[in-house]
Amino acid sequence: MKSLVLRLFAASTFGLCVTSPAHAGIFRAYLSQSGNDANPCTVVQPCRLLPAAISAVSDGGEIWMLDSANYNTSTVSIGKSVSILAVPGALGSIAANGSDAISINAPSSNVSLRNIKISPVSGSGGGDGIVIASVGHLAVEDSVFENLQTAVSVTGAARLSIRGSTFRTNFMGLDVEQTGGASQSITIDHTSYLENVVSLTVLTNSTTGNVRVSIDNSEIRGGGNGNGTAAFGGAIAGAAPINVSIMRTKIAGNGIGVGISAFGAQTIVALGECHLSGWPNGATRTLNGQSGVGVVQSLGNNFYFDSSFTEITGTITPR
Repeated sequence: MKSLVLRLFAASTFGLCVTSPAHAGIFRAYLSQSGNDANPCTVVQPCRLLPAAISAVSDGGEIWMLDSANYNTSTVSIGKSVSILAVPGALGSIAANGSDAISINAPSSNVSLRNIKISPVSGSGGGDGIVIASVGHLAVEDSVFENLQTAVSVTGAARLSIRGSTFRTNFMGLDVEQTGGASQSITIDHTSYLENVVSLTVLTNSTTGNVRVSIDNSEIRGGGNGNGTAAFGGAIAGAAPINVSIMRTKIAGNGIGVGISAFGAQTIVALGECHLSGWPNGATRTLNGQSGVGVVQSLGNNFYFDSSFTEITGTITPR
């Protein structure tokens, strides 16, 4: 730990030498379980909690968690560009203490989270993980969301990238509810949704705007209650379009429910090179939503067993 601190101190000192004094705040702030929020959040005098570090860091700066610990006592509000990461070998915890763990309202900002775990504190009654009103771009990498009501929720204009992460045993993994004509882009890569009640739900609640979803090299396993463990559709008459591409992904059920569902006249879900199993009530389903029936398309090279397929265009190959 001492050698790590010395290396980080050298990097921090160099950063101070090249930073313009006209910029408010510091470029890199540090957190430690032995820190104190009265400190200036430097590597030799780290702060203890995320709100103090967010206040100290400049727009576009970084917050480094130096060791494994929990770094909040209430909702962490983010309204500027910032990167929050735990150093290699450490796991930064942000708890949902009966309320949201993180709240983001940063329409033109870039936010990134890396090597973070978000879960409730035992006995706190749970809560949501990341609640996004609007964000220029949120990148989540190598992080874990566990035992939450909703792991990540989005309502306003946003670009969201999730890579190398795990959503496990939440009531809802990802909840996208487009409102106010927002344009939303969701990219999910090398990510696992495991035993959530509902893994993904994407709804358009406006007649303008759009939602685009890309899921690649991922796993969706378990759940399937209701209209689907991954459900996409228009929630109102004349709902805005949803375009979904799911490629090279395993979609495995636990013997109940439906895997993928699409509803609404402007909802298209396309599957390619996917493996679907364990959905006796339908691996895919198209439903008549508020504005019409959705479409599920096969782009080819999809395989299924122990499942049934109905209302799908293209060719699905049984195995």
